[in-house]
Amino acid sequence: MVKDFHTLSLRNRIYPAIYSEMMADKWYIRVVPGQKQDAMRKIAAIFPTIDARLADIRLTPLDELYNRLNSSEQAGLKLFSVLATASLLISLFGIHTVAVTATQHRRKEIAIRKVFGARISEIVRMFFREYTMQVIIAGAIGLPLATYAMHSWLQGYAYRTNISWWLLTEVIAGTVVVVLLTVLGQVLKAANSNPAEVVKSE
Repeated sequence: MVKDFHTLSLRNRIYPAIYSEMMADKWYIRVVPGQKQDAMRKIAAIFPTIDARLADIRLTPLDELYNRLNSSEQAGLKLFSVLATASLLISLFGIHTVAVTATQHRRKEIAIRKVFGARISEIVRMFFREYTMQVIIAGAIGLPLATYAMHSWLQGYAYRTNISWWLLTEVIAGTVVVVLLTVLGQVLKAANSNPAEVVKSE
């Protein structure tokens, strides 16, 4: 008796199996943990003495077998990581452009607010509140669709995990932080400008 282990793709369940001496094309050998390399050397030396045809047999550790079974998933993960990074950079550039345009169009409003006594912190909070609401609205629309897509994708695996609500909350919080840090520089630049010069130029 041994613990369950995968012999097929990780998308397949582990089913009960019986291994007998009649299954000569594939052998599974259990070794003492920590002595795998030593055991493989001894087994490789013993096989040719049993049958000369066994001299060319290549022993495959279980972790290497798992890497082969998981190779397509690892390739998909790398591709997903590249696409996610590219999408994040494109989004940040877009947010930066929107922030620059919005602050340029509202320079006069910001200047008038400062003339009437608004502090820089109040102006920054005003912009932060607007962008935070936009992120929350976008999340309310996008997260259910993303959750459904992830749930459908996970159905292809025999063993899967549930998508926790706190993970979705962290996604929203992280997005808000990234957006606010992206627009912070433009908002501070507009808030620190001289209101008299802005009103004249407008």
